[in-house]
Amino acid sequence: MNVGIKDIAARLNVSPTTVHKAIHGKKGISEKTRSNILNYMNQNGFRPNRVAAALKRRPIKLACVLIEPSGRNLFFYQDILLGIQATMTELQAFNVETSVYFTSFSADEQIKILEKILVKEGDSLNGLLITPVHHEKLNDIIRQFTEKQITVVTLNSDAEGSTRQANVSCDNTMIGHSAGELMAAFLDNCNSGKILLLGGNRYLRNHQEITQGFVSTMSELKSELDIFEFYEFDDPVRLKKKIKAYLESFADILGVYCNNVRNTLTACETIRELGFSRKLKVIGSDVHSDMLPFFEDHTLNATIFQDPQQQSIKSLWNLYYLVTKEEKVNEFTKTSIGIVIRSNVKSYLP
Repeated sequence: MNVGIKDIAARLNVSPTTVHKAIHGKKGISEKTRSNILNYMNQNGFRPNRVAAALKRRPIKLACVLIEPSGRNLFFYQDILLGIQATMTELQAFNVETSVYFTSFSADEQIKILEKILVKEGDSLNGLLITPVHHEKLNDIIRQFTEKQITVVTLNSDAEGSTRQANVSCDNTMIGHSAGELMAAFLDNCNSGKILLLGGNRYLRNHQEITQGFVSTMSELKSELDIFEFYEFDDPVRLKKKIKAYLESFADILGVYCNNVRNTLTACETIRELGFSRKLKVIGSDVHSDMLPFFEDHTLNATIFQDPQQQSIKSLWNLYYLVTKEEKVNEFTKTSIGIVIRSNVKSYLP
């Protein structure tokens, strides 16, 4: 039976790297583990995919274009990078060479870096993983990669109208639905008032989908509440001024929803400074140690965890499988989410 290394690893509860080492006689695993894997394969008539077996003779070259984890981007994109680095280490056993490039949230900057990659590595590159910062502006440059037979996978956000082959992210609409259901439950006894929705970056596909999901659910469950929706992603000072202006101008704001971690931290800081802790229901995004004080003093009631490490791990493995054709990869891979509250927040932290 012709199966992939990932299948064998899953059945034996070991990593794909361990199976690879067992098959190809590489160091780094015990003889007992190697024997168990090979015996299991022989007993069940398994043999490794021929393409995977040939990888030791043909290097696979991948490039990752990620958001630089610095400043307020540190809180989410550091976990993205950690997942990428862990997977890069595992893929080395499969003769995979991976380069990492960092950008800001500028589409023009991403395009320039992608153009440089095409010039520098275009003739030898097999795959590209990218977190696109605009849902449309990168379509042309992505097309240039795929025309050169370079496989493209998007991570976290998406460029769905492009020629990229696959995307890995959470179910963003589900995130919005979950936040909306939580907010409706928090405000179940309120028959009038306003919700402040911080929509993040209007050009990121994932932020668009989360916002749409939240508005849809709130309209269904609490249509009597008005939603004030605004976008400010790049400048935390401007964001703080906007939040302050809304909270000071409208006494009937009951809740705040932030669909990304950057806005969540700024919103919590502003709400605390204005003395609104415990007075508003606040739902944010993801988990970071900097959020703990806001959970503790009830400034922050809940967040929706997107597990960025899992997103990045799955995306780089999917890129590898698309390049080698060792495993079938769906166009969309959705990772799990979690609802974080004060009593369980520490279980989501390293």
